[in-house]
Amino acid sequence: MSQESSNQDAATQLPAALSKDNSTDAKSASPTQADSIASSANSIKAKVGGPNQPLGYQQQLQQSPPTEQQSEMEMLHQKLNSFSQKEVDRMTEATISKKTTAAVAKTPADSADELKSKPDRAPFDMVKSDDTYSEWLLMEAELFPLRYFSDRHVKTMHKYSIVRVLGQGGFGLVLLVSVEKGGPLYAMKVMSKEKIREKKMIKYIIGERRALSAVHNPFIMSLIDKLKDNSNVYMILPFIECGDLYRLMLSTRLKRFSHEDAKFYMSQVFLAFEYLHRMRVLYRDLKPENLMLDRFGYLQLADLGFAKLLDPSRERTYSTLGTPDYMAPEIFSAKNCGYSFSVDWWTTGCLLFEFLVGFPPFHTPNGNTMHVIKKILSTEIQFPNFVKPDAKDMVNCLCQKNPHNRMGCQKAGPSAIREHAFFQDVDFVRVFHKQLPAPHKPTSKDDKRFYTGRPVPKNVIRISKTMRYNTMFAEF
Repeated sequence: MSQESSNQDAATQLPAALSKDNSTDAKSASPTQADSIASSANSIKAKVGGPNQPLGYQQQLQQSPPTEQQSEMEMLHQKLNSFSQKEVDRMTEATISKKTTAAVAKTPADSADELKSKPDRAPFDMVKSDDTYSEWLLMEAELFPLRYFSDRHVKTMHKYSIVRVLGQGGFGLVLLVSVEKGGPLYAMKVMSKEKIREKKMIKYIIGERRALSAVHNPFIMSLIDKLKDNSNVYMILPFIECGDLYRLMLSTRLKRFSHEDAKFYMSQVFLAFEYLHRMRVLYRDLKPENLMLDRFGYLQLADLGFAKLLDPSRERTYSTLGTPDYMAPEIFSAKNCGYSFSVDWWTTGCLLFEFLVGFPPFHTPNGNTMHVIKKILSTEIQFPNFVKPDAKDMVNCLCQKNPHNRMGCQKAGPSAIREHAFFQDVDFVRVFHKQLPAPHKPTSKDDKRFYTGRPVPKNVIRISKTMRYNTMFAEF
């Protein structure tokens, strides 16, 4: 990073108006408190004749002499029968919410540090085999909701100096910043509140911030810090020097990857999606441009702007989102039927095809979106002769137009993808720990695959003197 370090002396200091948002989600609670609350809720359900009540409960009431407590229970039981199941669930959730808030309020001040010191992430080094990997996923699934609705694990970094301009994002610039002179470098996404509000993307930006705060996977980019001021919101992310996979693919002689290289990258995409889906997070925007290459030659899944945490009771969503070339057929009828994790496995098949061939399977030369959609809905994928049979079968199984027939969506789940012939010789535990040699690994800072950005112009960030849209971005 010699070029970046040399520019540190002329670095532009961010305005003092950037302030750390230290608000804490009142709904968060420690795992011990959550267990206690769930136990209390089950106790309440049992007392009023909930679904776990023994079959002989009514007979016991009839045979025993009525007492004051039993009369009260009978009244509660009769009252409960008059409610629908949805109303019962809503009352139970309200009880849990009240107890959670009370538990947090009663937490002694001296135990706050104790709560913060407890690990809220399953360690990577516990993964030593396929069995321990499954245990790691299970532990992460329990911890993920606590992180998603809590900011207690986010680092405290207040002052950032701008070093370079890395590029232009959808709502503002992406800057290269550092905390102190000679210190580590980070990427800062600067997003205008005004532009976010105009495009009606507030909930997606907040969702992205929460998802980035909660994810804990070797192949998914995670949030380091967040800030907001009168005009903008900011996300501080790891600085990944080597750019995206699309640029790497174009730099190859044939503008595509070999069979083995494609297998190497797809194994990481699979692990990233297996993790997200286990956490009940839908990604919805897989494409080479959203796969960043780190200095070790491994992938980092970036841009969780379309990611969504699905409701565990139904696990469906109804928004028409994504990049047309990679969108699954069920997305186009989403308003009627909705869709789930199946759309991510469809995009995985499209991505594998692009790695091997050089362009997406339903791509049209003129770039007409309607032509792309028509091909997705009505045509079958055509393969060049050089695509190997196992890769061809993998793409076909992932790109089944009926999501119920799609690999990864059936009874076997993601295990069917892991056990497919395409991944037959892949050691996923070694992939998880990044122990396999990467096919494209930059060897020096002078390598063209390292991207250092451009100089910083004057007044690169404009901040209003008055607070704007404070309520709308309160949860950021």
